[in-house]
Amino acid sequence: MSYDDHLLIQPSGVELSYSEVEKCACQQTMADDATVPVMKCVVCGSFSSLKRCSRCKHVVYCSREHQLQDWPKHKISCHVTKSQTGGSRDEASSHTNSVCQQPQGGGGGVSAATKTVHDGRVEIKENETTGGAVKDETDSFDQPKAHINFKNGTETNIELKTNDCKQPMNSADENENSSEYTPFDKRPFIERHFDKPKSKKKKDIAKFVVDKLDKNNFCVIDYLFEDDHVDRMLAEIKSLDARSQLKTGKLAGGRTSDDNNQKVLKSEIRSDRMAWVDRNQEDIPNIGRAVERLDSILTDLNPLLEGKDCFINSRTKVMVTCYPGEGTCYRRHVDNPSRDGRRITCILYLNRDWDVQTDGGLLRIFPTGSEDHVDVPPLFNRLLFFWSDGRNPHEVQPAYRTRYAMTVWYFDEMERNKAKEENRHLESMKTRGSIALMEKESCNEEMEKYSKEKERIQQQIDSRASEAVGSLSRQELQALAALTRDHPNPREVLSNMGIADIIQDSLIKAMEKM
Repeated sequence: MSYDDHLLIQPSGVELSYSEVEKCACQQTMADDATVPVMKCVVCGSFSSLKRCSRCKHVVYCSREHQLQDWPKHKISCHVTKSQTGGSRDEASSHTNSVCQQPQGGGGGVSAATKTVHDGRVEIKENETTGGAVKDETDSFDQPKAHINFKNGTETNIELKTNDCKQPMNSADENENSSEYTPFDKRPFIERHFDKPKSKKKKDIAKFVVDKLDKNNFCVIDYLFEDDHVDRMLAEIKSLDARSQLKTGKLAGGRTSDDNNQKVLKSEIRSDRMAWVDRNQEDIPNIGRAVERLDSILTDLNPLLEGKDCFINSRTKVMVTCYPGEGTCYRRHVDNPSRDGRRITCILYLNRDWDVQTDGGLLRIFPTGSEDHVDVPPLFNRLLFFWSDGRNPHEVQPAYRTRYAMTVWYFDEMERNKAKEENRHLESMKTRGSIALMEKESCNEEMEKYSKEKERIQQQIDSRASEAVGSLSRQELQALAALTRDHPNPREVLSNMGIADIIQDSLIKAMEKM
């Protein structure tokens, strides 16, 4: 789940060895008019969460299960190619540090390949506060979020965590240590002329957005805001960046991890700088005004979404992002692959005089069920809406000039509540498991203490019994032995003589030696 430049949820992706990627990128650059087929899972046709067979590098799967399912058929043609066995080590070593940054040029500004894509599930942790006009709920890798509720104006801090990055997928008979990265889609940039709404009135905009989402799964609106307003928004983001408020995007350590030291940098997946901000912050009044207008438009979507199993009543906090050029990028991903509640992604671009042929930074959408792609250059004052779920896998191709954007996700009420309830259940199960483990450990500790104490007391008893028996003379022991020798129950004789039970064992052992 990601947002054009910045994912809320960690992506999941395909992997290709760096040397193979560079070779692929080089070949693509040399043939500008060459096209690359869209990769999809050979079992189900999925376009997201893909991983390549590390042996032959010819087929991709969306899951380990589908790889194993296809293996009986695929193993017939799966083999290591010569290009894999020769020269790859030198290529890999020469590009070890390149990560997502690509050399500028070639391929019409569509960047060269590198990174991997990873998948994640979102976790919600609540901490309620009040304030704000909406319930602001944020999902990101390393920033807290708030949930904005349109009805009651309350704000809830909510953390959405992601899964650990999945391990590279290998051929069924290979070990699982090799890693490969999937290249960016290298097909040429296709310029589109997007339709325009008939007016900038709120209700006309809302109808236009719903119609386009229904028809295309995405909607582009240019110049909804006044240019000077967008310029002031850009100045606010630059000011945040100048004050070191924008941090390198991180991926959370695990689905249940909220420990900052478990969060990791994965520049091969995301290499932007970002910050979560509250619409009501005093230092971003222009961003706040823009988000207020978006909230108003999205609220008007609800009557038009009747019968579509969707009711928008909350959103994330505002995520502002900066790709500082030098090939920074975001690999192919789906913003909401795990039904965390995010239904509509909304991105506003703030980049004047942007040319994807030289500046890169193209957002490319891969509509599910289609071989086509949709190219959306990040132009100044361009607003993009799209469904946040699996209908719109997308990638941010490497940018060679500083690229700015503002992103907000809008939540479907029912799906969000269900995600929260499932998370509360998981947290409850986790807590109950922790308590049970603590009780078991405590019980084990008590049992161990009891056993040690019992052993200590028994040792004292045995020691004192031995001392008591040792005080008897040989004649006394012989006399006692004679009294008990022919009796069927020697202990009964000793008890009748008033000898304590705790001494009888030691006494009988001593008499047996007589």
